[in-house]
This record gives sequence, C-alpha cells and structure tokens, in this order.
Amino acid sequence: MDEGLEVKRVRVGGAVNLEGFQGGGNLLIEECILGGLPSEPGLSLKRAEIAGEVRIEYSDILSGLDAEKLHAHSLYVEKTFLTRWVWRKLDWPTFQVVEVRHVGLSLKDVQLEERAYFKAVTIMGPVSLRYAQMQTLEIAVEQGSGKEGKDSGIGLSPLAGWVDLHGISVSRWVFSGPAIEDKDSETRLRLFSAWLRRQLPHYSAHPYENVAKALKAEADENAALRILIQKEDDVGLAQNLPLWKRFWRGLLRYTVGHGYRPEWALGWILAFIALGAFLFDLGYREGVMAPASTDVLVQEMYQKYREIPKDYPTFSAWAYSIDAFVPFLDLVLEHYWIPNADAGWAGALLRIYLWIHIGVGWILSSLFLTGVTGIIRRLE
Repeated sequence: MDEGLEVKRVRVGGAVNLEGFQGGGNLLIEECILGGLPSEPGLSLKRAEIAGEVRIEYSDILSGLDAEKLHAHSLYVEKTFLTRWVWRKLDWPTFQVVEVRHVGLSLKDVQLEERAYFKAVTIMGPVSLRYAQMQTLEIAVEQGSGKEGKDSGIGLSPLAGWVDLHGISVSRWVFSGPAIEDKDSETRLRLFSAWLRRQLPHYSAHPYENVAKALKAEADENAALRILIQKEDDVGLAQNLPLWKRFWRGLLRYTVGHGYRPEWALGWILAFIALGAFLFDLGYREGVMAPASTDVLVQEMYQKYREIPKDYPTFSAWAYSIDAFVPFLDLVLEHYWIPNADAGWAGALLRIYLWIHIGVGWILSSLFLTGVTGIIRRLE
C-alpha cells in the first residue's frame, strides 16, 4: 500500500492480522476493539514495514499486541488497553494440556527511526522490548508523584507487567508528564530504577548499561553511576548467592559502590582515622599508650614521670592513627608506640581496637585503590 491506513471505530471479534503489512504512510487505529480469540494476538504487526508512524489510540486490544520485527518511523500508544490471554488446549498424541500464552505487548526486534511513546496505557501481561532499537523511549506519567509516598503500578509507569529488556538499544530514556516536575531528577531516577527491576528474576546487565549510557549523554553522571550500582545490586536479587558472597558484595556496595564510587571508601578511611586518633589520644592521656621499646620502659624517668628520651619519637595521636591504618605509609610511630595490654581493661580493649584498626585499614585502603583503578568492576 503506497499510502497510509486508518482503522476507526471498528469492532472485530477475532484477531486482526497485519503481519508483513507494508505501508507508505501512517497506520492509525482509533477507538477500536480488536481480538477475542485467545489463540492469536488481538493485533499482529509482525514484520510490518511502515514508512510513517504507528498510532494506536482509545482502543482495546484483546490477547495483546504483537509487533515483533516491526519497522516504522515511530510508535504512539495512548489511552489503550492491552490484555494477555492464556489458552489451554489438549495435545492429542500425548493427552497433555498445553498452554498458549501471549504477552501484553511484544516489541521484540522492533526498529523505530525515532521513538516509542506510551501514555495512559494499561497492559495486563508481560512486555517484551528484547533487542528493540529506537532513539527515544518515552513513558508519560500521569498519576500521583512519589513525594506523597505512593507509587502506582511500576513506579508511576503505565507498564505494570514483567518487562524483558535484554539487548534493548535506546539512545534516550524519558519519563514525562505532570506528575514529574521539570527538575525532579530524583523521581525520574526512581522510575528508571523501578522499571529496570521489572526484569527480575530474569537478570540482564545490558539494559542497565544502556540507561547509564543515555544518562551520561545527558551529562547526568551521578544518575548514571547510581544505575550502574543498581546493576550490581540486582545481581544479588536475581541469584541465590551463598552467604559469604552476599557479605562480600554488601561490603563492596557500601564501601566503594561496587567500584563505581571509590570516594566512598575515602570517606570511611577518614572516619576511621579520626576515630582512631580520638581513642589513641585518650589512651595516651590515661597512660595506656606505652613505648614499644623495653629499654625505655625500664628507665627510671619514664616509670616515675613518663618522660621519654629526647631521641625517641614523640607520640602523636593523628600520626599514629594514620600510620596504623594506611598500610602503604610508614610514619615510624607504629613501631615505637603500642597500647599496653597489661594496663587494665582499657589497655586490653585499646590493643584489640588497634588490631581492628589495622585490619579495616588494609581492607578499605585496598578497596579504595582497586576502585580507583577499576579493578573491582573488571572482576565483577
């Protein structure tokens, strides 16, 4: 067909098959009720090639819309109801009941020159965007915002079913509508997060990476990193990991953001150094910190007045904390001073804390360096 096709205010009791349809213009389906038999999708646009846009408005499509391998300029679906049928039939050779299922919306392998747009769409069933290619995927959000603590459907999205996003290629992901303010980036990010999580338990890393790439293209580096961190978080949700592996991934998550936020480890490092400096300074004031040299300990001036020789390194709580915590630095003090475990319970506790201080220092310092160099992301 050289021109477009318009179907308006039509009711069809069976499926409408436009498989392989070729049109030189637009395809419009408006105020229609299509489908009814569960054996086939209500509307099939499989392998259709349409030069213009496909627009479906104010319609009910029973048994779902199958647009696998559709080639078109763009796709607009607005105020439309899509439902999935589950059809059970008896297989005579084996006498087994076989279920035939249709997704609510299949855009598998679809190729759109511009965008796919969804507004006020109700989809009762899974949504497949597997290996779909388009410039922009836009979902209009009309219901109440998350500021009131109420999410509807898939985090305010009209697509409420399970979503297959494996292999999807989208240059720009958009959530729009009156429920999202122009500068409400946090709400948009929550919508991206919720929509990506609709894949689970069938995990695929590619959609997260595709969304992060699109966000980086919009110069929203922080949002892109949060999506990449969620990518690693959702691995744990999708897989039944053993306890030790969950602990390890949790440690990476909250210390270096799975390698995407190494500066978090720097914050932990500074916090532990400050805590250590406070405790070691308190211990020194209480006489718990003692010279590590036995020659100094037995001297009369130290035993009576706690005076150390002039050539012996003077104690500094901050320097000692840094020296003990950072394994790659040697500020000498760690070798010359040590908590006296024989000086009562305070000395014993401070000695135990020193061991913890050193151990945590090795872990956080190593994670910080590997996070900066990107080793963690390559290992995961």
